[in-house]
Amino acid sequence: MARIAVRRLGGRAAAQHRARGPGLGTAARHGLALTFLNAPEADYASAVEPLTLAANDGGYAERGWVLYQLAATQRMVGIRTADPKAATPKFEDALRRFGEAAGWFDGKKNADETDVDCGGAAAHTIQPDPSNWTPAMNVTAMC
Repeated sequence: MARIAVRRLGGRAAAQHRARGPGLGTAARHGLALTFLNAPEADYASAVEPLTLAANDGGYAERGWVLYQLAATQRMVGIRTADPKAATPKFEDALRRFGEAAGWFDGKKNADETDVDCGGAAAHTIQPDPSNWTPAMNVTAMC
């Protein structure tokens, strides 16, 4: 469903976005990526582009979560790639993005030790099955 909307509105929405200037639409890109990731059959490959664009917006408030989601998504694309040689760059980029996300969260935590935002829609995007949940997977433990 999301692909149909992108095809129908993609050119017009992109032209409107360019007319408004940079920085607008990052939340929309992030939302589109979440739609791909949370679909009944997650489409990791389609989520990479909108996540990459959102991750490159340094002013986006949810940037750390986007970096984490992009890294996890690239990792899943690498896992699903049949050719190990083609998967290696995806794993390397995922590792780099995980490092960027860790740096973003570390900077946010050091900026204000008492007020680290670990919530939001992005916090629970790529999670394991709740029946397999263990205390080590607790997101708030990272904060």
